[in-house]
Amino acid sequence: MKKITSLILFALSVYNITAQDLIERLQDGFVTQSSVITTESSTLAQKFINTDIKDMPVKDFFELKTVDNQRQEDLRKSVDNAIVFDLKQSIFEDYTKARLYEDQMILRIPVDQEHYFDLMLEKGEVLDKNFRLVTSEGGRIDYKPEGAFYNGIILGMPESFATVSISADKIEIVASDPSGNYVITEIKGSESEYILYNHFKLKEEPNFSCGVNDEGFVLPDNFDPTVVTTKKAVRRNVEVYIEVDYDIYTDHGNSTTATMNYVLDLFRASVSVFEKEQISLRLNKVLIWTTNNDPFNGINDFDDFSDDLTDWACDGFSGADIAHYIGTTEGIGGLANGIGEFCDQEDGGIFCGDDNTSHCASLGMDTPFIELDGTATSNLGYSVPTWELYVFCHEMGHVFGSPHTHACAWNGNSTQIDDCGNVDALSNGDSTPSCFNSSSPIIPSNGGTIMSYCHLNTVDINLSFGFGSQPGSLIRSVINNSSCIGTYELTCPEVQTIESTVATNGTFDAKKEILIHDATISAGFEPTFTGGEKVDIYGEFSAPVGANFRITNTGCN
Repeated sequence: MKKITSLILFALSVYNITAQDLIERLQDGFVTQSSVITTESSTLAQKFINTDIKDMPVKDFFELKTVDNQRQEDLRKSVDNAIVFDLKQSIFEDYTKARLYEDQMILRIPVDQEHYFDLMLEKGEVLDKNFRLVTSEGGRIDYKPEGAFYNGIILGMPESFATVSISADKIEIVASDPSGNYVITEIKGSESEYILYNHFKLKEEPNFSCGVNDEGFVLPDNFDPTVVTTKKAVRRNVEVYIEVDYDIYTDHGNSTTATMNYVLDLFRASVSVFEKEQISLRLNKVLIWTTNNDPFNGINDFDDFSDDLTDWACDGFSGADIAHYIGTTEGIGGLANGIGEFCDQEDGGIFCGDDNTSHCASLGMDTPFIELDGTATSNLGYSVPTWELYVFCHEMGHVFGSPHTHACAWNGNSTQIDDCGNVDALSNGDSTPSCFNSSSPIIPSNGGTIMSYCHLNTVDINLSFGFGSQPGSLIRSVINNSSCIGTYELTCPEVQTIESTVATNGTFDAKKEILIHDATISAGFEPTFTGGEKVDIYGEFSAPVGANFRITNTGCN
């Protein structure tokens, strides 16, 4: 791939933050200007800092579909300004069958016959090398994920967010900029129909409440909320264990594969959220309850939820740093056992003997489903993956050290970041914290961050904002200071190019790729080629009789 200097120029829509979102601005034909990705841009954007956009393949899987007036009216009952696509089935099938999953690509999304936006994407990994899928009946499932996972940005918007999960027969996309969270998801019950909509335009917001009580929470002494932390020399790779309740299993046709595909889509998207915060997650193990006796079966309030979560937490989960239970109990949102209790079960967390895993749970997690046609003969509808993504990441955010943004814990003076949760508490007749001034509530105009309750007000949660400055810095600080979480070094050697004979037993390693041109290995030597996210072999590479050749992928990035 052609490399250019440290910056990349590309188009950026010119706009002021108004009621218009990305789709509407593009449809109105806004002009473009150049923008740059710099070392100050988000981690997702910095993937492309040395990439020449002209060398990136462009994928165009969607074509606009004309819908009649009745269909448009049905759509408007649930969401404004939605767009219906047909998946280009033959092109998509050729792509997935041939496994043409390039390391980087542009994914084109049309908004009308003349305008579109592009997602700038890089392929990623989410499964630990020792990943296991098991069931409550004791069986281990041979699961090989199909398709590919990508994340990146909306082209021209370095601080945006995009995540794409591709399987053998479908694609799911979430992207976000300051004016909304954009979803492209399959219309259930149809044949290859997809819908594009802005989550902010939904007519009805799913309900969610979090059982974590952060009243009186005090930030750690070693954390300065006025200083935004950045990526350090040592990065923590957090291993995640997930249990899935019986209801989600039955909702997916009693299929362990379909259930695991659902979990994988959700986890892939959460990896993108945390990667934007310079935090690496890997999925270590998944247990699916295929029997109707899961740990939270029959609970109906937060008190029972909390008791059961403690019992479940003390089961212990080897090989993971955090255990996350997801389920569908109606009326219960999410809960974490303690805030930032990594490796410290005796200090306000859970003491379960030798268990070094932190725990959280999110219920009501199976993707909300909005019907387009309420008749008994049709099941047309679409899901809201942005909602479950928020809930899933919100509870992990507590375990990783962050209270809610409406807690009186921030800014270095025990005040709040926003008042979304406090306004909701006031409207429900619940108590409000001392830092809350009801006559002058702090409500962010463009949406809240992941640890906020802004979905309960007139704004929403904006995924492009991630966890926000202070919560994000706090989470990175807690993870980097937690001794029980695995580490790996970020520093990697430079790329080495070998163009002739390899006559050494040394290790050839590189950050991103090893380029080998027309090279041979002399007999009797055993060099090791160690790479990062990929190792590419070019030219007429050969190894003569008697030579041993190895390539080791270390995960260095």
